[in-house]
Amino acid sequence: MEDKKLFVWKSYAFLSVGILMMAVIGCGTVQHKLNFNEGYKPQQGTKIDVGNVVNETGQTFDIGIEAMLKEAITEALQNEKLICTGSEGHKLVLSSKIINYKKGDAFKRWLMPG
Repeated sequence: MEDKKLFVWKSYAFLSVGILMMAVIGCGTVQHKLNFNEGYKPQQGTKIDVGNVVNETGQTFDIGIEAMLKEAITEALQNEKLICTGSEGHKLVLSSKIINYKKGDAFKRWLMPG
């Protein structure tokens, strides 16, 4: 009976480690780089306008990665109430370059959400 309990616990431990490893391996790294002139500090209340998003990967994809990124940036700025909605006060223009992109796998996302 004790051997069976030990086997079950070892199985759970092995399974847990396996799931953890899949989650860590499945997560990609995203690099963000923001360049400001030395000593620059935006004024209080400055909003951000989403500028051009350019694909510089050298590859063509069957999905609009530029539009997807622009939409994601816009949504994130709206959630933080930083989006520029018109000609209000001071604004910064955020232009983006996609320099590396690897298309995901819908089945893997379904299998391991997040």
